[in-house]
Amino acid sequence: MVWILAMLLCILTIISYKFSKREICNPAVLFIFPFFLMSIIGIINKEKWELNDMKLLTTMVLVLGTLAFLLGCICQSKIKISHEKANEVDLDVNKNISRTYLLASLIIELVALVSYSYLLTKWGLGHGAIGLSASVNLAMMNGKFGMGETFNLPFMISSLVIGSRALCYIYSTILAKNIVYRRKGYNVLLAINIIIPIFINLLGGSRGSALEPIVAFGVSLLFYYYKSYDWNRKLKTKYVLVGIGAVILLIYIFFSIKGILGRNEMDWSNFYDDFYRYFGAQEKNLDYYLSRELEHSTVFGYATLTSFYNIFNTYLGFHIKDTIETLSFVVIKGVNLGNVYTCFYNYYIDFGIFGVFIFSFVSGWCSQYLYRKAKYSSNKIIDSWLVIYSYAASCLVFCFFGNRFYNNLLGASFFRMILWIYIIKIFLLKTKLKR
Repeated sequence: MVWILAMLLCILTIISYKFSKREICNPAVLFIFPFFLMSIIGIINKEKWELNDMKLLTTMVLVLGTLAFLLGCICQSKIKISHEKANEVDLDVNKNISRTYLLASLIIELVALVSYSYLLTKWGLGHGAIGLSASVNLAMMNGKFGMGETFNLPFMISSLVIGSRALCYIYSTILAKNIVYRRKGYNVLLAINIIIPIFINLLGGSRGSALEPIVAFGVSLLFYYYKSYDWNRKLKTKYVLVGIGAVILLIYIFFSIKGILGRNEMDWSNFYDDFYRYFGAQEKNLDYYLSRELEHSTVFGYATLTSFYNIFNTYLGFHIKDTIETLSFVVIKGVNLGNVYTCFYNYYIDFGIFGVFIFSFVSGWCSQYLYRKAKYSSNKIIDSWLVIYSYAASCLVFCFFGNRFYNNLLGASFFRMILWIYIIKIFLLKTKLKR
């Protein structure tokens, strides 16, 4: 079944690439391709992970989910939406942001970083963790696995953190535009304003959340590259090689920073095992739990829409909970494969195969809508649609890991970030623009 799965996902990847007219930043490609890579890693480790007897249901879930996402994209592309014509899009790259505004943003981000670090370290000391790294790890373990008291930021500081995140995604699109159109500006300051929120994300203990802004920046680069050629040119070979080099560097950084987050230092002699486990074991983990008798959620769509329900619990005083089993780590032949099972596990827990199709189709439809709105929006100093799409795209890339799309885009933090984006846009457009 592993070979059949890889073949089918390869076919779907090719179809998504053709459908997107060779635009790699299209949501169909960003979503499906990582699942194909996951299946290749599964083939490499099929003996070690006991994937030779993978269940038919696992293949059905993975193929149906990716196919439904592609169908959602295709169906949405057939619907007319309100946007400007492609030849009327204003590509005014002579507008740039003032240094004063960038310095003010930098101060906001530094205040958020220092406040977050101080409060987290102080909380850690009160719970037996000495130092920032140990506190980061303890807060992550307590929040993710319910091992103890959770760490929560005060509303004002969390608002600054979310505002910093919004600035990060806004400046990512501006820097990407400057690079593609070779626009000289305060690019170093822009880069610093992007890097600091990445460090803020690391304080949450998850390396994946720190990678999301970097992926969003890469998507913005691709987006403006295609746009600069009027969406009628494939990616040059030299840029493909640069992209591969950037991915290799990111993978190195991903494993190097384990110690900074309070985890065991990276053992480079086991690099390949760790790499396969992080970027391919989800297939086996999904198969492991689908082979068991699973209890479905009792609250409508709770496994998939947990972040949305938490809005009602946190801000409206509701107590909506479900008795869904907290999944433990999967261990095969003494090898710990982690506890992530792809986004399709959540969809399946809610409504079975039907849930896999519906949730995948809806996420594909919504992603394609955002992509088309960004593609034909007026290219002003802040392209709000591209900022939102780049964030959504970074979630799509990691859906092979877990339920990133619905968790991230239906949570209170996302809605607060949208509010920040529009506040920043309104304020910025009223300031003097440097030409």
